[in-house]
Amino acid sequence: EPLAFRLTLAGPLETIGTLNIPAMAGEMKRSFPADPLQAGSYDWTGLHLGAHIGASWAKTNGTTVNAATGAASALPYPSAPDWHGGIQVGYDYMLPSQVVLGVEADVSSGGSKVANITDASGTSAYQLRVFDGESARGRLGYAFHNVLLYGTGGWAWSSNQYIRTQLTGTLNLATAGTDEAVNRYLDGWTAGAGVAMAFAQNWNAF
Repeated sequence: EPLAFRLTLAGPLETIGTLNIPAMAGEMKRSFPADPLQAGSYDWTGLHLGAHIGASWAKTNGTTVNAATGAASALPYPSAPDWHGGIQVGYDYMLPSQVVLGVEADVSSGGSKVANITDASGTSAYQLRVFDGESARGRLGYAFHNVLLYGTGGWAWSSNQYIRTQLTGTLNLATAGTDEAVNRYLDGWTAGAGVAMAFAQNWNAF
């Protein structure tokens, strides 16, 4: 399972940036910079939209088989793309007990990495390309005024492409210059924990 860290700026839809998006009741709300925090308990209830940057690490393994000899060579694909960015949208509801319930969905950009392998069949380049990644998750947390400790879990998926290019030599019917590609959608569960801190009314980083 990939491991990741993420820095996020988020706020309710009606307060993002200087767009002054109308609130659901049709009102025009405050714009950034937001009002300072007020004394008392911070209210985490609301719809939020934000952007994030992050980094991830993953390990992918593949095997190439020589059809003539039946020999298989274990070829480690390069690590999945690391730095990426994206957006997320969600809704949180804070109970009187300070427990916060929420849902969130996000989409992140991808990237590509290439590794070159040389063996008896020549030299090949193996490229892993991630076009995009998404997740939909629930969130459960406890608020200490403007600090929220939470756990999150749900489902994640991504669109990937694996490309093998024969650079020198011959493997099966692949001579030098031959590209072989396959596209795959990968999905599975995702879970994690984190902390969010509101640094101004309706604005937080987590």
